[in-house]
Amino acid sequence: MEPSIFMSDFVRTEWSDGHFGMLGRALVIATRFEASVRSLAVLVDLKAAPEALESEELIDRLIEAAWERRLFKDLKHLGLDKDEVGDTLKAARLARNEVAHEITLGLDRCLDLLPTAAVIDLGRDVRALVQALAKGDRTVCALLTVVTNDHRPSREFLQSYPDRIEQWVCDT
Repeated sequence: MEPSIFMSDFVRTEWSDGHFGMLGRALVIATRFEASVRSLAVLVDLKAAPEALESEELIDRLIEAAWERRLFKDLKHLGLDKDEVGDTLKAARLARNEVAHEITLGLDRCLDLLPTAAVIDLGRDVRALVQALAKGDRTVCALLTVVTNDHRPSREFLQSYPDRIEQWVCDT
């Protein structure tokens, strides 16, 4: 007899693998966002780069450092002001933390056995988290293009970026 505390449901189906694939791709976007924030923090000489996503205070410091370097003046085509950038990055930070630490809690069994409503809720939640992450990633990457003097993306590219990320992550 197996102790009940151990994971014991190792059934895989094509349907559940598709959903676990979605969760894995969400983790990829969360990790990408974190790496981009750390890169930006280093490039704007923010000393706390490794901990850039640990608190809202550090996000505020990152925004201030970018503001002081006048990075936002080149981002008018994003249509975001300083407060909106802060709100976007803070929402993405929270979404990153949820994807990295919480979204898969309780999913240590075959998803086929979960109630349909729970799977629908999971998909809805992942979509919302990925949208927040993609908007944060778009903002950080746009700032990185300014800092590195890289090619600036078109307005159309920037507008479609979050939806393209969401589709890549969530289409099972």
